[in-house]
Amino acid sequence: MAPNGGCLLAVCTTDSRVKLYRAPYCDFRTEWVEVLDISEMLYNYFVSVQFGESELGFAGISPERTVSVDGLFRDVKSSNSAQEARYIKTMKTRKMWVEGSFMGFNGSGLMVNFPGEYGCISLDPDNVRLAPTWNGEHKLWRVTVVELDMQAKRASQNGLVVVKDATDLAKSQCQEMPVKSSAKAARKRSRNDLSSVISADQYAVRIGLLASLVVAWSPTVKSSLEGDDGSLGSSSNSSAVLAVGAKSGKVSLWRVLEPQLYTIEHCQQQPEVRFIGLLQAHKSWVTAASWAMCTVNASGKMDVDSSSNKLLLATGSSDGNVKLWYGDPVSLTMSSTASSAPLGLLKEVVSADSVPVSAVSLVIPPQSPDKVLIAIGKGSGVLSVWICYTSGRKCHKAGHYEAHDQVVTDLAWAFDGRCLYSCSQDNSVRSWIIQGSSLLPVPFPDSSPGLASENPKNAMDLPSYVFDCCFGLAVSPGNLVLTAIRSIDTDLVDPMYQSRSQKAAAQFFWIGGQQLKSSLGKLSECRSEMYGGFSEKDVVCWESNVLWSLKHFEDVSNPLVLWDVLMALLALKVLTLNLFETILSKWLSSWFSGSRQACALERCLIHLPRLLSKASCRRIHLIVIICRRLLLSGIKTESLSSGLCEVDKKEIIDKREQLKGWTKLLQSSEHELRERLVYFTLSAISCRASYVQPVCHLGKTAWVPAGAPQIEKWVSLNSAKVPDPLKQLAGQIRELGRKRVACISEYAASERCTFCNAPVQFKSPELAYCQAGRCNSSSQNHKLQRCAVSMQVCPAISLWFCICCERWALKQAPDMFFYLSSLQDVKYLSEHFLLRGCPKPLCPFCGILMQRLLPEFLLTSSPV
Repeated sequence: MAPNGGCLLAVCTTDSRVKLYRAPYCDFRTEWVEVLDISEMLYNYFVSVQFGESELGFAGISPERTVSVDGLFRDVKSSNSAQEARYIKTMKTRKMWVEGSFMGFNGSGLMVNFPGEYGCISLDPDNVRLAPTWNGEHKLWRVTVVELDMQAKRASQNGLVVVKDATDLAKSQCQEMPVKSSAKAARKRSRNDLSSVISADQYAVRIGLLASLVVAWSPTVKSSLEGDDGSLGSSSNSSAVLAVGAKSGKVSLWRVLEPQLYTIEHCQQQPEVRFIGLLQAHKSWVTAASWAMCTVNASGKMDVDSSSNKLLLATGSSDGNVKLWYGDPVSLTMSSTASSAPLGLLKEVVSADSVPVSAVSLVIPPQSPDKVLIAIGKGSGVLSVWICYTSGRKCHKAGHYEAHDQVVTDLAWAFDGRCLYSCSQDNSVRSWIIQGSSLLPVPFPDSSPGLASENPKNAMDLPSYVFDCCFGLAVSPGNLVLTAIRSIDTDLVDPMYQSRSQKAAAQFFWIGGQQLKSSLGKLSECRSEMYGGFSEKDVVCWESNVLWSLKHFEDVSNPLVLWDVLMALLALKVLTLNLFETILSKWLSSWFSGSRQACALERCLIHLPRLLSKASCRRIHLIVIICRRLLLSGIKTESLSSGLCEVDKKEIIDKREQLKGWTKLLQSSEHELRERLVYFTLSAISCRASYVQPVCHLGKTAWVPAGAPQIEKWVSLNSAKVPDPLKQLAGQIRELGRKRVACISEYAASERCTFCNAPVQFKSPELAYCQAGRCNSSSQNHKLQRCAVSMQVCPAISLWFCICCERWALKQAPDMFFYLSSLQDVKYLSEHFLLRGCPKPLCPFCGILMQRLLPEFLLTSSPV
């Protein structure tokens, strides 16, 4: 869950328990830390509802069976009528009987609720008999007991105890109901209390409810939560649903709020988890589950904020059937009752055989949001793909293959549902493509840039023949790398070392050269020296797939996790520069409206700086990352950033003539982002100044602008580059006065050095130097970092660091800043002063997740 934020890992263990883990970001260990036991919470819920046995009529007890429990059950029989399920025949008879409702067990006694003033009473089992009647209105058994003198019995030691209130009942010494107590206390009582003994059928039913087999995370859902004060909620407004399938055929649904910033200061915060529903999905074991988000709007494009979003859940069972469920994501995540899950059945895929389903995977192509692709793997090795349409609820089979010799263990979609990968216990991995409405097998890609072979440390230290099974698959964020998890045959490795320490391995494959069409025409298979030994077919596949990855990350709903794209481009740059430049020129040419052909790379670098004002922030972030990590990685960041200020303009690098175009594009891109951030800050201050109520009423998560004096100085220093509307806005903030601006924002007109308390002047938005040398000739001017968001001098601790642009940040940019599609959106969105702070520390210039640098003694060996 939340791959670009605080990450949570859900694990279903071999003993059928489900637990949540977090990364060891503040612990002296490499193993992930357990934070929550989902199975324990599920057990407590079932105990509170008595495992649903009151509604089932004690369905766990078999007919005509005699059970002995400390003389309580003498003879248990079952009638044929559902309303007259069972009765207990007592050994004693009384003259007069009164009616009551059976509430549960109390030690060795029975709790009976009487009408009137007596309330709940603990009685000897010999004085109670169950009448063969069922109270459907209250869903309780109607029992009869002998009429006794309550006052006399209350005084006797062996008599009953009268408790009129349910709260008093829980607090009394004689009452120890496991419904209100913890699971540990219930288990402790069960060792000494024979009344907790259940039948074999009841035990089987409870084990089926608690035995979990599979877990699946839904996509993250954003909802507008509001706090009690009417402002934006203090907790995260993003959450995901965790589906847990059990042997009983039920699927429990859990809402998990997206974790906030994971730092040492927040290390004691536990994830917010709520049980929101129980879905009776199948009549047999739930063996597979998969989520997807379906979005349909008027334009037919993906829209994360559309009210027509639907969460889809596919579940597979051991009887071979697969069901597709749907529900409103907001209603699902906001559900506060666990009585029924807000999911409806969309379609049931009935299998012709009864072979258990071993794997299910869902995908919704963005180009066809009404179409759902369901890949189903069976225990017999059969693979089938179904195409379902959400509007008409129609399904048809796209393909059915005997793909593997053994159980299909995992399935993974890639390239928006155009490609499918399957793996099996027979240690094989196969690739498939969707051509029209058919599933076709294609060769597994064998072309690779060869990064592992160039670096011996990255090469695999185990031969491929030691693997005996493939358990799982995972596709990288850019869909250019496939990871296969394989088990190792310990008889084929060194018994002294490898067999003890190595049980499984993660094997990585380049799939950037994957063929996505059944036929590519007449392309040459011969290796070409022009493209670094790649064939013409490989060049076409790599070019189209890398371009797809870059387009994929232009969508703001996809987190910027670009390691596979950057590594692929870097390898292609070294291996074949022609292919590298062709990919970049085609991607940059797509920015020009109406351009269907690739322009020359030099022409793109000349015209792109003038188009940045109409580009989205996500596109500009991609430009910054590619320039800094691939093209200008050997140049210092301070030298690249110096061109943004008039004072350091003379230090612009001109050592490499061929990189001047990329350097200018980078500087223009970062300058455009800074202008938008400045406009956001000044507009938020201006709107807050017109707000009547104090700032404290705006909510805890509202974004508070900061650094107004520093921003005004930056505007004056760059007056030649800054547009006129921004100059006018800065003048309006200056007219408000210092006192007014200080009341509605974080204001610091004069800055001091954090080391020597010397004054600091503003000359650059990146760096600052104190004036200690002017005050004292023996002192040294300290070099200080400025915040990338507010331009204020950063303190020496508690800073966020960007590994791409090497900037520091103390404050965070508003959440809507990263969703801007153009400069025009800044003027509209900045008028809403109640902006939400970004829940993740994202760099405003790169868009990637920033890191909190820690001292070496606090770092773990985990490669996070």
